[in-house]
Amino acid sequence: MEETLIPGLPYDVSLQILARVPRQFYSQSMSKVSLSWREAVTSRALFAQRKCLQVTESWVYTAVVCERGNRPYILWFARNAAVEDSQWWPLPLMREEHRPICGFSCAVIDELLFVIGGCEWRTNCTNFPATNKVSVFNARTNRWSCVEGMKDARANFACGVVNGKLFVAGGNKSVDVGTENSDGMEEFTDCNCLKSAEIYDPSTKKWAGVGNLIHAMHFISGRVEDGKLLVCGIVCEGDLQFREVAEVWEETEMRWVQLHRESLTDISMFEMDDDHPPPSRGMEIQYESGVITSLSDSCQPEFYGNNGLIEMENEEEVNYFGDGLCECEGYRQACLVITL
Repeated sequence: MEETLIPGLPYDVSLQILARVPRQFYSQSMSKVSLSWREAVTSRALFAQRKCLQVTESWVYTAVVCERGNRPYILWFARNAAVEDSQWWPLPLMREEHRPICGFSCAVIDELLFVIGGCEWRTNCTNFPATNKVSVFNARTNRWSCVEGMKDARANFACGVVNGKLFVAGGNKSVDVGTENSDGMEEFTDCNCLKSAEIYDPSTKKWAGVGNLIHAMHFISGRVEDGKLLVCGIVCEGDLQFREVAEVWEETEMRWVQLHRESLTDISMFEMDDDHPPPSRGMEIQYESGVITSLSDSCQPEFYGNNGLIEMENEEEVNYFGDGLCECEGYRQACLVITL
């Protein structure tokens, strides 16, 4: 006997009906009707039908940091980007194996949201070692899982999607969230910087190393341009002298190539204090025939997390903002979008 979802209707007709229902009802109510409905609303067939009917929706995913028991905690929310003032829906909690609080990066490949590396909470600790762990949220099944970790643990690194694969480069071995060194040099020790780079292939679920960066960079950031990952950062040349550099991975040559800098003034002998902060990661570089402007902080984590981060003091504040989450002060960074 043919399986049915709606009594009296063939399965494929029922699937077309369900495909026309807004996604917000899938995990909130429809998945609770029955086991067969739960399987249907997470099936590839249903989302293929939505694409065929041209009723796909683009949802924005963003992280919120709150405090629970005097420790930072990351919560994830999503909303329908096409509906003005649409409600923010909470995602399931990330798995215990990987719940970074700072220095992580995020990327989207198809229906998958990747949360990569960063540092996890440690009690009574001011210097958090980086992790190599990688978590994945499947927007179709509404579930978190963990995949193979990077070869190197890293935080505050360049990250991007190149030809359907995750590309990470550089970063730090640890993040100091305690008191700064009086002369500010602790933040600029090259021994804390990574030069390695890796690529993750979702089809094989494996990481593979690629050639090391030319420079060990501080304040590293990156972005994908013309199918290539461009990274930039600050190189310490000793005696508090610094220089901005940018590199790109050339697949055909299997090596990193340093890019020419345009309209940049060398930075030297600045003091590490509030009046003279470290140089901005934003910069302008010349690449082939075009100028890539402002390789900015938009794809890099701030003190807690990355991409669309909002700082709140407690969980009550998270609940308080509700539908108006996007109006929260500090909501200025880019968010991740998944279309299904």
